[in-house]
Amino acid sequence: MVAALEIASTTPAEAVVRGVELSDEARALVPGSRNARGLIDLLLEKGLARDAARVMLRAMPRRYAVAWLCDCIRRDVDRQPLTPFETTCLEAAENWIRSDTEESRRAAADRAKVSEYRTPSAMAAAAAAWSGGSLSAPGFTVVPPPEHLTAEACFGGVLMLAVREPLRSGERLEGWIRRALASFGPTPAPRAS
Repeated sequence: MVAALEIASTTPAEAVVRGVELSDEARALVPGSRNARGLIDLLLEKGLARDAARVMLRAMPRRYAVAWLCDCIRRDVDRQPLTPFETTCLEAAENWIRSDTEESRRAAADRAKVSEYRTPSAMAAAAAAWSGGSLSAPGFTVVPPPEHLTAEACFGGVLMLAVREPLRSGERLEGWIRRALASFGPTPAPRAS
């Protein structure tokens, strides 16, 4: 369970979305939302899946965010198979999920950099790489990544994946979000019309 994404969470939505880039329509819904889960559900109800993804990713621990992106990529392989290089990027991200070590983080960073961040798998590797440690090479001054960078890399990766079917991108994104939320607790009852 992710406390900030539970239906009964006491963490205010405002605390989760501080610094998150949201559409004006989504930003207007924040004050009336009790918590992040309520805001995400409302955003999905209003057809604002991109905003919902940003909120969800910011509320998740970094490892969960990377795991979610990796899961979305794995579930999309039938639609567009991974190239061998994309597979190595995805495997580097998944290795970091299993073994959060500096070595696995650096390996993911190397894969992402070589790929020039051009695919969802490369963004998964980048998200793992930007989860901690330093953005600079070993032996140089430590430059910690900004706290939001993993969530933003995951957001970029999932959008790349969603727009592979441009006319269904919002629907696809919403489906992935709902599947992730289902693993964090029961889905709230639909609102009365």
